[in-house]
Order: sequence, then C-alpha cells, then structure tokens
Amino acid sequence: MAETGTPIPLEKIDSAINRAIHYLSQHQLPNGEFIAYMAPDEAMQDPSCSYESMTYTTALIGHCLLPYQNRPEVDTILKKLTAFLQYQTMRGGVWNFFAKYHRLFKFLPPDTDDTAIISTLFKKRNIDFPDNVPLLLCNRASNGIFYTWFTLHKNFWKYPKAFWRLIARELKYPIKILIFWMKEDLKRDDIGPVVNANIIAYLGYSEITKPATQYIVDTIKENKEENADNWYKNIFIYYYFIARLAVLNIPEIIEIRELLINKIINKIHSSRTFFNCSLELAVGVTSLLMLSYEGPLIEKCMRQLLLQQTKDGEWERYGFYTTPSQARFWGCEELTTALGIEALDLYRQYLNKKQSGGSDI
Repeated sequence: MAETGTPIPLEKIDSAINRAIHYLSQHQLPNGEFIAYMAPDEAMQDPSCSYESMTYTTALIGHCLLPYQNRPEVDTILKKLTAFLQYQTMRGGVWNFFAKYHRLFKFLPPDTDDTAIISTLFKKRNIDFPDNVPLLLCNRASNGIFYTWFTLHKNFWKYPKAFWRLIARELKYPIKILIFWMKEDLKRDDIGPVVNANIIAYLGYSEITKPATQYIVDTIKENKEENADNWYKNIFIYYYFIARLAVLNIPEIIEIRELLINKIINKIHSSRTFFNCSLELAVGVTSLLMLSYEGPLIEKCMRQLLLQQTKDGEWERYGFYTTPSQARFWGCEELTTALGIEALDLYRQYLNKKQSGGSDI
C-alpha cells in the first residue's frame, strides 16, 4: 500500500464520526452500560466468546466521546454511562474491573487502573465522587510506584482505617479468594506501566507522581515495554496509553517523544496485522497524533481505518485487554468504534491545525 499524504476531506471525516456516534447511541444498554465480550482469542472470533458486564469498557468509551459531549446525542450517552459507573462506586470512591453483579466481582479486588480511568472521566464531566486520592497514595510501593490492586501489601502497617475497611471484603471468602488469585495468575504486588500512566493522567504530574513517570520512561528507554505490563500485551495499546501523557506537557515524556514516535512507526511497519486491524489502526494513529507526529503515515492509517468502518458505523471487535497468560481477552465493537471516533476527531484537529499553519512540533 503506497503512502499518500493527501488530506482526507473533512466532510468524509464528519460523516464517519456521525455514523459511529449514532451506532453507539443505538447500542448502549438501558442501564447505561456498553456490552463487552470475553474470548480465548485476540480476534474474538472463537464460538465460546461470551458477554461480560464490566466498568472498564464503558469508562473508556466515555473518554473517547468527551470531545463531542456538547452534542445532545452524546450528552445523553454520557449521562447514562456515568450513572451506570456511579452505581458501581465502591467504598472510598474506587472501582472494580467487573460490575457489581458480575460473578467474579466478590473475588477480584478493586484496582487503581479502573479507579483512575473513571475518576478522570468524572472530573472532566464535573461529577462529584468520594475523594479517593488518600487511598491511591497509600497504595504505593516503597519506591513511589503505584500498585495495581487495592489489597494487602508489605506496607500494611501504614494503612489508614479507610483502606482497611475497603480490603476487609476479602475476609468474606478467604479460601475462595486465595484460590482465585492462584488460578488467575494474579499477584498482590502487581505493578504495571500502563496502570501508572492512567494514575498520572488522573492525579497530574507532581512530586508524588514523578517516580511513576520515571518508571514509565525508563521502561521505554531500556526497550522493556514488550513484556512490561501483564494486562496490556498488545504493544500498540501499550503505546497508546503512554502517548496520552504527552498532552500533559510532562518534561520526561517530552524528552522521549521522538523515541516513542520512532518505536510506534517501526512497529507499524513490522506488524503483520496492523493495517487489517481496526483497533490497532485507531490506537496507533491516535498515539502518533497525540505525540504531534506529522507525515504521510497519518493519512495512510486514516484512509485504511475509514475503509474498515461498516455502513452501520461500527468497527469490528478485537481484544483490548487480556490476562497475564493471555488466556482471555476482552473487547467489543462498541469500544473499537469509540476508539475510531477518537482517532477521527484527532485527525480532524490535525487537519485544521495544518490548514491554519499551526504545529505543535
């Protein structure tokens, strides 16, 4: 496929965005949730693919729709979506990966990843929620990096009463929870770069989040990102969450901007699946645009993404999130579609900036 830098007409971009938004408005469940699926294969084509009720997918879709929240149709989606997430709030203002009525909710502890993602969404929608910052701050390792799970760690003697009350739920099913941890290959002291990136996006860049920032940067500089995160195994999704920090003007992230761009481009050119996978296309081009990359590869990705949108407005499902052993993947058409909207919106901004003669580079 030849690379072409010819801009795509704005009306074509707008038409694709409108169809995608309409698709999401028609596929939101009555309770505000968006359906998610679990499958044993990344392409999510296995016959055993099944429905899962979770907070994670719904929250990410909400983030992608924020640029269009002033539209009545999108505002309605977001109001229903955040109402669903409000109902899922746990003690201390934290969240679980699964919805409260999911069969595994009582076994899986709440986590800092979902908590940060949902908290950031609520802040941007001006929705009140319990102050969870104290719980996040006491859920760090001795080096200042944030743990993934709100559970018992080595520094338990420092826990405030609110933290003890939160994790006391584990006492209800101690044996079953122990078996669950072993079966699911989870570790109480799990730490991951993407989780820390999402926490930084929520808390902002400060002395408190500097250790987490440096941890992420070191992973990139030392070429350790391929196996650095247990839950975000797809390298394009990994880069996507790191690239989202670029808009915060964090010095350490600005320093590795060119390195990140080169890594993403190299992965695109070496990938066998990228141009045939709507999800990878969406997060890949979004990452480049967030990093203020300019080049014909942008148009090449966007044209391919537009070709893969169906007449009804959606893009196909693909595994976005996985387990450490990659035995299960979660994803859905709705999430891929929301990520497509995000990519198209950023491309629209990119075109407007180029036409006005502006640049972030």
